[in-house]
Amino acid sequence: MTYRFGDVTVDQRAGQLQRSGRVVPLEPRAFHVLCVLIEHAGELVDHQTLLDLVWSDVAVTPHSLTEAISQLRRALDDDPRRPRVIETAHRRGYRFIAAIEQLPSIGPARWRLPGRLVTLIGRDADLAGLID
Repeated sequence: MTYRFGDVTVDQRAGQLQRSGRVVPLEPRAFHVLCVLIEHAGELVDHQTLLDLVWSDVAVTPHSLTEAISQLRRALDDDPRRPRVIETAHRRGYRFIAAIEQLPSIGPARWRLPGRLVTLIGRDADLAGLID
């Protein structure tokens, strides 16, 4: 899925965040936090749910989530005192609050290869031997 809000585009398939057409580097876990928040836009996502979804394969402290949110706020130029994108519900969780638009997904690239050849010219005897 690809989403847009303000001057930001989030391409989940590419694992990429762009701001004003420029790629903004993010740690993969921070990007995953953003994707979870976007998928639950407008809803409060509690700390434990985010930790379980994003860090399901490792044991971490809540500090890891705090650091991911801080990285997202820097990347999105979002002020926690006057949030436009991620709102903090103190001691409970986070909510994605920006107006968001889901962009149409572009399917996987299809290679333009020639059709399969099925005629073996001059190899009738060999072909007959394979069929038997």
